[in-house]
This record gives sequence, C-alpha cells and structure tokens, in this order.
Amino acid sequence: MKRFLQRQRVSVTLLCIGLVVAPFESLHSASGPSPTKGEKQAVVSDVALAPGNLLAGAVVTAENKGCHAAPIIIMQGNRVVAQGIADTQGRFRIQVPSGGRYLVSTNRGGQLIRAWTPGTAPPGANSGVLLTQQNPLQRAQSAAGEMFTSTPFLIGALIVAAAAIPIAVNNSRKQKSGS
Repeated sequence: MKRFLQRQRVSVTLLCIGLVVAPFESLHSASGPSPTKGEKQAVVSDVALAPGNLLAGAVVTAENKGCHAAPIIIMQGNRVVAQGIADTQGRFRIQVPSGGRYLVSTNRGGQLIRAWTPGTAPPGANSGVLLTQQNPLQRAQSAAGEMFTSTPFLIGALIVAAAAIPIAVNNSRKQKSGS
C-alpha cells in the first residue's frame, strides 16, 4: 500500500508539471520557428503600380473564373491602408498610399506583394496581382500524423500514462488478492 501511495504521488507530481509545462510549449511552437529546409516560405511578388499609385489585380477561383464582388483588403503591417470590391469579372484597381510591402487579401486567400511606384519597378515586376480564392476546407488542415508527434500531445500522453499505469497495476493486484 505504501508503494502504491508513493507511485500515486509521483504520478500526480508529473501530471502537475505537465499541466504547467505543456501550455508554454504550445505557446513557443505557436510563435512559429523560422522555416527550415523543405518548408514553404511566404513568396513576395513584385508589382508595378499604375500612375496614381493604383494597384491593379484580379480575384479568380481555382477554376480561373472571376469572382464577382469579392472584397479586397490591403494591409501594411497591422493596418488596413485600402480596401475595395472586385467588379463582375473579378478585376480591381485600388489606390495605395505609396510603394512598399503589402498584404493583399480577399475573404479566402491573399498574397504578399512589394509594390513599386510608377517608373521604379524592376524589369521582372508584374503589372498586377492575381489572387486565387482557395477552397475554405483546405485551410488549417494538417496531416493526422503531425498531431500525434507534436510535443504538447506527447507530453500529455506521457503524463496520462504515468498516472494511469500505477493505478491499473494496483487495481489488478487488488483483484488477484481479493479473489
């Protein structure tokens, strides 16, 4: 009995440590480590602005059909600097404050761009931005195996095992001695 209580104390202690450590671990992984070899990095496209700092572009579906009345939001950092709505064929022209880096997005997709004021764009710059609306079901999906190999999941599984195994062993001993 004394041995069981000792195991139970150790299990509860490990459980408490895991409850304290696991949230910090998940916060660390949420901040996102820098991409490593094989991972996708955000691609920034060079786009030449039209006179008057107009950003031209189009919003299309995965089938390459224009998205009628798609909302467009242009952000610089955490600030919305411009917004507009695509026409019946999915095209838009929105004035931005100046050249610079922007996130141009719709309700189901977006793209990072480096906008260049008229006459300053590099030779390979695009004349507009093409936004493809993604299927909303594809967002936030990950391989099922990734969940089981994540550090918080493994810590939780070890804690549960550390608590459950001694209890199960003790219960099986009681059943054998009680029978």
